[in-house]
Amino acid sequence: YMYPNLAEGQDAVRSVGEQIRMHGLPKALAPFSVVFTGNGAASKGAREIFSLLPHTMVSPEELATLPPDPHRLFGCVVEADHMAARKDGG
Repeated sequence: YMYPNLAEGQDAVRSVGEQIRMHGLPKALAPFSVVFTGNGAASKGAREIFSLLPHTMVSPEELATLPPDPHRLFGCVVEADHMAARKDGG
């Protein structure tokens, strides 16, 4: 969807967040996790919008053990060291 300005887009996301809070996501989607790569401008902007939803931020190590809570989303920021490792272990 397109909104005439950022404020209206944010209001739409907040409205979706309220629906998630009240009614939850389908149980088959829980836990619903969103992974943000890096700390650049795009990642920060995406996290700003994501913050309008009911969420909990978790570490990459926690992703495999998230509780199946349909009333909140889980966010995680991963850096290069989470995505790649040196062959020599250094």
